[in-house]
Amino acid sequence: MKVNKILLITGATLAGAAIARYVYRNVLLANEWDFNVIEFKINRLVPTAEGVVTLEFINKSNFTARIKDIDILAFTSGVKLGSIIESKETTIAPNAKSPVSFTITFDPKSLVSGWRSIAASALTLKDIPMDFVGNFKIKTIFGWTKVPVRYSTSGRELKSLYDEYYA
Repeated sequence: MKVNKILLITGATLAGAAIARYVYRNVLLANEWDFNVIEFKINRLVPTAEGVVTLEFINKSNFTARIKDIDILAFTSGVKLGSIIESKETTIAPNAKSPVSFTITFDPKSLVSGWRSIAASALTLKDIPMDFVGNFKIKTIFGWTKVPVRYSTSGRELKSLYDEYYA
């Protein structure tokens, strides 16, 4: 009877370790997402400029991701450039590339009113700092969870990335 108990415990431990390793490996892969810009087009310019950008997300893990309620604001030198908003639910397939479209709205009034601080920043730094702040929701096993977005970059860095991958 003791041998059966030992075999049962050993088998359960090995199965648990294999499952834990599988989940851990895919969590690490889920952190290695990448994306490509597929398309960018302007839909209208007046009264506010609005466009659509399509990104191709590359998911390297075996996990399917479902995202919705994307709400991200773009700033430079404290001036709001625009926003990225998408409320529909989108599924990003596992081990695949999935296209996702976002609506981008540009705010020309704030650009006109904040041109001095943008120009001063561009002249002193010889670059344009850009900040993206907001959040989106992602589906987890516990329900929808809000994920914060805090990303800072510069115009020069974005141009060098574009030149590296698309030029």
